[in-house]
Amino acid sequence: MKYIVSLAITIALFTSCSKSPQKTKRVENYKIEFGKVSPKSVFSNDTMSIWGGSLVKGEDNLYHMFYSRWPKAPGWVWVTHSEIAHAVSNFTSFFKMHLMKIGCIFTS
Repeated sequence: MKYIVSLAITIALFTSCSKSPQKTKRVENYKIEFGKVSPKSVFSNDTMSIWGGSLVKGEDNLYHMFYSRWPKAPGWVWVTHSEIAHAVSNFTSFFKMHLMKIGCIFTS
């Protein structure tokens, strides 16, 4: 009896996986276009480069963004001068205020 059940399960698995694959359409143009971003939706800073923002909505109904930043003045120094920072807003498109520096990623 055990043999018959095992055989039935094996046959069922093989027949369910035996569908012929569907032909996929060939895409000739791989161009991706994005819509325009509102200037008030951009979180920027004159003295710091900002990268990799991650947005979460907190239990306080505020939006918290954690991001990496480093000073623009010395140049492309993200490896040695990066910091994790935190900004808060009541609306997803109005992150204008840097709240606090959380910590340095790398120390020299």
